Amino acid sequence: MQNNILNSIINRLNIIEAKLNNKLNSTQIHDNLLFTIQNELTNTNKQLQNELTNTNKQLQDELTNTNKQLYDELTNTNKQIQDELTNINKQLQNELTNNNKQLQDELTNTNKSISILKDELTINKQIQNELTNTNKQLHNELTNTNKQLQNELTNTNKQLHDELININKQISTNKDFLPPKLTKLDRNSIIEPKAGLIIWCIDAKGKIGELQLYEGSRWINMLGSDV
Repeated sequence: MQNNILNSIINRLNIIEAKLNNKLNSTQIHDNLLFTIQNELTNTNKQLQNELTNTNKQLQDELTNTNKQLYDELTNTNKQIQDELTNINKQLQNELTNNNKQLQDELTNTNKSISILKDELTINKQIQNELTNTNKQLHNELTNTNKQLQNELTNTNKQLHDELININKQISTNKDFLPPKLTKLDRNSIIEPKAGLIIWCIDAKGKIGELQLYEGSRWINMLGSDV
């Protein structure tokens, strides 16, 4: 628009200049010419002033409208950004709330699990103590039982040994002698056998059996061989 106005002004000035040149080139210069030129210049200035005023007014109106449009666009943009920020903050708040709830639930479950494990450990400790006490009691009972059985076996072997000695003393030259019949396990269970003790080992020689003698440090057969 400004270019159009300037072009219009230049065109008017060119026209005035052409008229002045034409009139200056004429043979007669009159006062009417100066008056005419003055009037044309006055009218031209007035027109130019009006056009400049109108142009300024148009430019001002356009600038006002442009500013208003820019302000409206900026306001709408700010409102949109504010709405988006509000939504983002709301989403983040919801996510944070959900995450905190999940973490709280996990922490609660973990604490429950730890409590259960503590209870189980306590129970296991109690069971371990009970097992230890029970094992100790069983060991003591077993030790006492073994001791009693050992004493009973010792007494029984001693009685058998004494009976065998008595039987040997009662044997005469005209009577048979029947030694006691024992297995290898029974023979080896005799505690502190006396030298000269004779038995019939029923599972010696492939369960055929043989007569065996304790010679003071070992058992031998009637041939003097180790059994």
